[in-house]
Amino acid sequence: MFIIIISMPNVHTKQKNHHRHPHESPEQKFRQCQEKCQSTKEVEQRKTCQQQCKQEYGKESEQEGKGAENLLGKKKEEEEKKKKQREKNPYFFEEQRFESRFRTEEGHFRVLQRFSDKSELLEGIDNYRLAKLEANPNTFMIPHHCDSEAVFVVTNGQGTITFVHQQHTESFNLQKGDAIKVPTGSTVYLINRDNNEKLRIFMLVHPINTPGHFEEFFSAGGREPQSFYNVFSNELLEAALNTPQERFKRVFGKLRKGFIIKASQEQIRALSQEQQQEAGSGEGPYSQPGQGQEQGREGESNRGPFNVLQQQPLFSNEYGQFFEATPDTNEQLKHLDFSVAFMNIHKGSMIVPYYNTRSTKLVVVVGGDGHFEMACPHIASQGQESEDKKEKEKKHESKEKKEKESKEKERESTSVEYQRISARFSVGDVFIIPAGHPISIVSSGNDDLQLLGIGVNALHNHKNFLAGKDNIWKQVKQEAKGLSFESEATEVDQIFGSQGNAYFVPGPNKKQSQRKGEEEEEQEQEKGHSLASILDSLGFI
Repeated sequence: MFIIIISMPNVHTKQKNHHRHPHESPEQKFRQCQEKCQSTKEVEQRKTCQQQCKQEYGKESEQEGKGAENLLGKKKEEEEKKKKQREKNPYFFEEQRFESRFRTEEGHFRVLQRFSDKSELLEGIDNYRLAKLEANPNTFMIPHHCDSEAVFVVTNGQGTITFVHQQHTESFNLQKGDAIKVPTGSTVYLINRDNNEKLRIFMLVHPINTPGHFEEFFSAGGREPQSFYNVFSNELLEAALNTPQERFKRVFGKLRKGFIIKASQEQIRALSQEQQQEAGSGEGPYSQPGQGQEQGREGESNRGPFNVLQQQPLFSNEYGQFFEATPDTNEQLKHLDFSVAFMNIHKGSMIVPYYNTRSTKLVVVVGGDGHFEMACPHIASQGQESEDKKEKEKKHESKEKKEKESKEKERESTSVEYQRISARFSVGDVFIIPAGHPISIVSSGNDDLQLLGIGVNALHNHKNFLAGKDNIWKQVKQEAKGLSFESEATEVDQIFGSQGNAYFVPGPNKKQSQRKGEEEEEQEQEKGHSLASILDSLGFI
């Protein structure tokens, strides 16, 4: 009697062995199982084997697929939630909110959307526009003027700006940290004189003709951009230029390369030599009157750049630095009522909560990643007002009744509600810090956080710090502290006096890491003491 034994692959045994290859997917396991079934000669046994493979690994594959779908779905939901939160935040603008004005192969000029288009809460700064210029190495930006005044701030690269006046020109070299005022109607042209790096300039613009809107006027150019000479009649231009129209038409219609064009190194060198004053010299925010000044037209003071980063920081420690030029000490900024500041927060650090007394700050993220938290009374009240308005519209109340109820509601209101406004940001994003709003900023990326801040209504502005070694509560009398918090003044002092650093301090994550390190060190010391006690009891010490 012969007994024929047919060997079948043991699916369950194979499943156990899969722990040796955790990286294998259910599809790979199923394919391997099927291949093993093919080695079985008996048809029925092969079918049974294949069915077992399908039952075992098909379910696993289906479950993994559902898990992946659920994970992707949750991730998408979280992204949508974050996007809606950012859209609800009236003070935060992603980089995509910069709208293209001019673009060529050699550079890009963009303007941030109008502030009132984002929220009515920003109407106070609606007549200002924030713009960004990027130009490739060895490029030339053709002469133009604008119906606005502005401050230019360089955040990357090296350039030269030339002012063309009726009787003379002024040229100045620019580098990172330089700021310069560009008066209304000034004809200017710029070059990027660097061979490798892009020139990046942010501009805060104040239009004078149409609120919140400014225009460029190109005298040079042709068809792209159009020269304004082209709109005048041929007869008028022939008389004004004393030149046949065939000749000036040939010149005014030639350029088609756009606002920013490539220049040869020889041309760049020639244009760079025009500069009369090195970057960073001239009338800076801390220079004395008469130092580093050159006179242009009669009665016209120096227009040269001042370098904010070359000044002494207003406050600095191992966790960050803050540099600022203000209209209180800088003549160029005094006329504009602007301030220009750079803040560097080291990796994992933060600036303690503070507020600006008078100025609203427009902050551009120049480097690194981070997030901010800000207290705002307007969002909570705005939401309540919206609900009240809907309710009133439903009931069709009379105007007199609405006014009466509004006055009664104002009398009944005894408290203020604040909303926490927060956002995570990265390079290119912009956020607004309204005057009086307490804010704290945290550097949460792998690099230092670098911020450019341009302030409006900046004259006589001050920063009041609400935490840290130099917080304002240290100036409040003991009796006032006790009454304000309904606590013992000594307890209030302990809370506001615990932080040993001023202005910049370790951030939440760095603080947790420090605490963990201190706890581990204490545990090691305790172990050492325990071991010493044991050895002492045994007579080894």
